[in-house]
Amino acid sequence: MSPLYEILDSTKICANEIETIGIGMKSPTWRNKVKTVIAPTREDMIQYANSDESDIKIYMDGSSREGGAVAVLTQGICPARIACHHLGKSTKHTVYESECIGQILGLKMLQKLGQDLNGIEVMVAMDNQAAL
Repeated sequence: MSPLYEILDSTKICANEIETIGIGMKSPTWRNKVKTVIAPTREDMIQYANSDESDIKIYMDGSSREGGAVAVLTQGICPARIACHHLGKSTKHTVYESECIGQILGLKMLQKLGQDLNGIEVMVAMDNQAAL
């Protein structure tokens, strides 16, 4: 047996019950439209975010000190949408967990807009490279 099957056997997971996810085929000319910017300083990032002209902007953050996560979505002149989640005590949760919860909140708000995002620029901002 291969090491993978030994692991599955030791955890009592049936290999036939594992979902197979196909690879996404792309044309050789396909280019990723996602741009990642890691600013050298906080001031540079603030300046970049203020000058960004994306249609939708999502700011996400998490904190283990407060035990929570937050995401703010802005779209043009519409009022900002805010989502918060309290995880609990910092003895039970990590900062990375709260950062990832903030990302989930932000992306869930984007999904709930219920609009076609083709041709729409979206800026997603966070302050944790490890969670990214």
